[in-house]
Amino acid sequence: MRFDRTVLTLLFVAIYSSITFGQHDAPFRSQSPGVLIEVHNFPSHAESKSRLDVLFKIPEDFFIFVKDNSEVSQDQFIAEGEVNIEILSMKGESQAHTRLKKRLTREQSQDPSPKNNVIEGMSTFILPMSEYSIAFEVDDLHSSRKYSKKLSNISLQDFSKEHLSLSNPFFVQSQRLDPGYTLKAFNDGGDVPFGQNFDVYLELAGEVPVESVKVKYFLYRLLQETDERSLVTGDSIRQLSKTGSVSISVKMNNNESSYVIDSTPVASKHPLWLRFKGDTLEQGNYELDVTASSGTDVVMKKEKFSIRWFDMPFSLRSLDMAVDALEYLATEGEMKFLHGADEHTRRQLFEEFWKKRDPTPHTASNEVMTEYYRRVDHAFRAFSTVRDNNGVKTDRGKAYILYGPPAKIDRELTPRTNPREVWSYPSLHQQLVFIDESRVGDYKLAAVQEK
Repeated sequence: MRFDRTVLTLLFVAIYSSITFGQHDAPFRSQSPGVLIEVHNFPSHAESKSRLDVLFKIPEDFFIFVKDNSEVSQDQFIAEGEVNIEILSMKGESQAHTRLKKRLTREQSQDPSPKNNVIEGMSTFILPMSEYSIAFEVDDLHSSRKYSKKLSNISLQDFSKEHLSLSNPFFVQSQRLDPGYTLKAFNDGGDVPFGQNFDVYLELAGEVPVESVKVKYFLYRLLQETDERSLVTGDSIRQLSKTGSVSISVKMNNNESSYVIDSTPVASKHPLWLRFKGDTLEQGNYELDVTASSGTDVVMKKEKFSIRWFDMPFSLRSLDMAVDALEYLATEGEMKFLHGADEHTRRQLFEEFWKKRDPTPHTASNEVMTEYYRRVDHAFRAFSTVRDNNGVKTDRGKAYILYGPPAKIDRELTPRTNPREVWSYPSLHQQLVFIDESRVGDYKLAAVQEK
């Protein structure tokens, strides 16, 4: 028995009501981020010094997990690592150093999670205003695995009190600015995740009346085709608040630093928050221009960044694969047009197809499309067979894409009968029965039972 068009229509409608965010078991990992390092410079409380924050992100898979032989947790696997950060002068002389120990635990030696689990951390240094380099090293203590990187020409800004100065923009996840709240920085190599709102934090420094400071900011989309930029949004802040504003401060705990929201006012330091509706912004390259002025004192900062879809489904990275996977939703006529069009027209038709099915057209992301292709990713590998290495083309692959993961799978493997799987979908009041008559993993849909 094959799927008919009526069943396909009902199944597509079910996608809208069964999307579960953050619980996908797609086997394709997004491009491994490797070790990411960011540096940020802010004013310091110390006279003639500046604050340097070094943020890092390390994939858990960098570390080797071994059996924990301790009496406390013999059923667990552990990984142990060490992060060394050293600040060097331009002559190569050590100016500051920190060593952080990392210990991870798992129930299995291999992580079954489909996500790129990472560990994050930060170290803060108070240094004289000068130029430095950073020696960064990660060591896995259970193997010889090591990662090292040197960042050169790190110039700390002069936040002198006599003149107005402005820190570089710092991109953080949009959230409530409650005092004491731990702040989450993106720390994705300077990029912002696609589909997320975000805040930009800057610090104004200088002994100038806060009521005299005026701020303008503009966000531009950088157009690669014409090497031009297009204005996305902008605004002016005519007067900063003397009271009620919150800033970012550093909290130390066991030699590790973290950012927290602080409502304590600091002389000669004025926090500046810019809020952006990032969920309306398309993927691409952007530039943020911020200008602060007080009388004739003017300072400007420009920051280029990208909005990237880090966990984009693998099948969406190829237009040909994405179009092929539409065969279960599109009509024969739509598929004919898609396959017969040139690449530019095909992309337009593909985008129009999904725009018609976007439950949140006011945002840049399409939740239904994302869920569909996450299922395509899973089906591609999970249901591949000896005869067809593309699991999307199999009956189980088609069912998974249209129905989603079943609530229950009953498998029957007996010596004198063909292998059999029964997929249960209580929300749809149906069971799908698959039988492998060839006994090579090529399960065919044999029946659709009402339950």
